[in-house]
Amino acid sequence: MSPARALALACAAALLSACAAPAFIKNAAGIEYYHGETRFFSPDGRLPYGGADSALKREVLDGGGMIIETFTQPGVSPGMPPEERITTLTRIGRSLSYSVSGYGSALSGTVTFSGRALDKWKYDLRPEGGGYLTGAGEIRDGALLTEKKLDRPDRPMLVREELKKVSRENYFRRVEAMKPLPGTE
Repeated sequence: MSPARALALACAAALLSACAAPAFIKNAAGIEYYHGETRFFSPDGRLPYGGADSALKREVLDGGGMIIETFTQPGVSPGMPPEERITTLTRIGRSLSYSVSGYGSALSGTVTFSGRALDKWKYDLRPEGGGYLTGAGEIRDGALLTEKKLDRPDRPMLVREELKKVSRENYFRRVEAMKPLPGTE
């Protein structure tokens, strides 16, 4: 067999194998925006501690190889700027487990998805101040829902989020509304 024919066959085989390979992550591209409330409770979920307005921008990149979440809440007092935490989830090999790193979120650990749609997951995280954050989340019926248990010696709690899918414009309008009025910062 001539070298040219061998090269042509090798190229054809590579193209066929690439086309035949199953898509690893289903619908894994794009940006989604959410807005709603994060609520805090006693560890057993009976005593409410309070809540906060929340906005989330969720970007799925690299065919599902990376997820970047930008989570925004109002500042701790009326004159403070909003708190923004950016968390990056990076797929570990070809698994459905992602390592977690954050800018402003001080978390490490893993998030493991239960399917290729990346719409249902479990948390196994460690906050910077110690303890564990475990729980689960899912995207269902146009809402992102989570329930997380924060096990810390100083203040354990249950955290629930219910964020509805919103348009890009609505998301940015909500984030802008979290900023203090001019002259009050």
